[in-house]
Amino acid sequence: MRRIYKILLVEDEEINGKILSHTMEKYNFSIDFALDANAAFRLFNPKTYDLLIVDIRLPGLDGFDVIQRIREQEPTIPVMMITASERKENVERAMQYKVQAFLLKPLIPERLKRKILQTLSIQEDELFSKQQNPFQCSVKQVSNIELEVNLKGCPLRKLDVGDVLKETLSFFAKNREISYIDFDVDEGLLYYPDSLIMLDEIVARILKSTRLLPAELFFKGLYFQNVEKKELQKLPHLSRCKFQTPVPLR
Repeated sequence: MRRIYKILLVEDEEINGKILSHTMEKYNFSIDFALDANAAFRLFNPKTYDLLIVDIRLPGLDGFDVIQRIREQEPTIPVMMITASERKENVERAMQYKVQAFLLKPLIPERLKRKILQTLSIQEDELFSKQQNPFQCSVKQVSNIELEVNLKGCPLRKLDVGDVLKETLSFFAKNREISYIDFDVDEGLLYYPDSLIMLDEIVARILKSTRLLPAELFFKGLYFQNVEKKELQKLPHLSRCKFQTPVPLR
């Protein structure tokens, strides 16, 4: 399985934050965006992020202040700095702070991606492209009483649970004898933020819209080989469903 890389971005220009987020969230990256130093400090927890990207110029505390404060908690976190120019004094100071790379404005998506891969020593084959693996939900009736739902790929943007379930629930309008649903969930959904919460919402909607019980919903697939059991147990609806045994939950 490819891992998800978490980035903390500190940038007071919202348009640059959107460019970076839009570029990297097409892949297996998760971006937390802070508009100033104080917002960054509230977001930051040690061992949470793989990379800090920070603008030199920020309101209040500057980018170097952010690096210093965060490095006090996590000395080895890689850092990239956003700057409008490679002024000598900034470059020299960045070297003192052991900044790995500079991003020159304006931010160009392909250059941005390349710099991040270089900084984190990521190979192209370690990326999961959401564009090349678009989300698909397919439903078929495998018997008079059983549906099979396949969830493959990863959405590029937030999904509406109602849209995901529209086809599934339409089968119940035609056949009230359906008693079981088998869900096969592909690895790709791992790269969708809050995917477990989305699956829990899917279960909740099915339970509300049909006469099925949690024990009549079966889940399997590569997705669940990479889910922590303690995270699953927090979910009020999904945790009561049945899973393929033995379930390799970590």
